[in-house]
Parts: sequence; C-alpha cells; structure tokens
Amino acid sequence: NEQSGKSQTVIVGSWGAKVS
Repeated sequence: NEQSGKSQTVIVGSWGAKVS
C-alpha cells in the first residue's frame, strides 16, 4: 500500500497532496 501511494504521488506530480 505504501509503495502504491508513493508511485501515485510521482505520477500525479503533487509530492505533498497525496502524501499528506
């Protein structure tokens, strides 16, 4: 799950919106 979230963040381009 954590890995998926990180990948999604990279794709989205928002290194904070997804992480937060």
